[in-house]
Amino acid sequence: MTELGVHRQAELDGVVAALAPCVLDALRLAAVVVDGAGRILLASQKAKDLLRQDQDSVLSIDRSKRLCATSSAENAAFKAALTCALRSPAVLTTQPVRLTSRSSGRAFVAWAVPMRSEQASRSNHRSQSMLGRGVDAAVLVLVIEAECALSIPPEAIQAAFKLSAAEARLVSALIAGRTLVEYAQDSGHSRNTVRNQLASALEKTGTRRQAKLVTAIVGTLGIFGCR
Repeated sequence: MTELGVHRQAELDGVVAALAPCVLDALRLAAVVVDGAGRILLASQKAKDLLRQDQDSVLSIDRSKRLCATSSAENAAFKAALTCALRSPAVLTTQPVRLTSRSSGRAFVAWAVPMRSEQASRSNHRSQSMLGRGVDAAVLVLVIEAECALSIPPEAIQAAFKLSAAEARLVSALIAGRTLVEYAQDSGHSRNTVRNQLASALEKTGTRRQAKLVTAIVGTLGIFGCR
């Protein structure tokens, strides 16, 4: 890249860095970038607020200085999402994880988004400016209150993936961060019925796991999501 090109890229990076917090705040998103070991590289102000013990703390830092969920019951799923994002950099995002504030009981939804290139040997200026030198794998963690979480209309899912209306409603709920048990209770269906709907949706979309199903649909229809 020429000297002029480097200068223009530096200016662009500065503009992006200045605008990113505004965009995240407008979307009511908390954002944290962690390295391959789970240690924090960057954090937005909203993310820092979630890390404070005197507020709606749903995230914390363990003794090894790794990001974790405050609730021990939810930390296993949170860690699994981070691991999945690190091991599968080609996916757009992982299945959302429910996080609960111990102080207020408010529910949040977290996504782990891979930031590593599929070809680790190929780096670019943008990734270097974001992550710094020596970091070849990272995960962007996005957290938002459950009531503000991503919502994709069941009608869009049904039309795009040829699902039944019931299957599309279930998948829409899963994308919004609800669990199978919660959806079964809210919809009035038995757990077996909901599991059968999920199995049918997996078969029709050519996916084998719930996380892959959610990832495939968010990757295709995420642009239609609303808050």
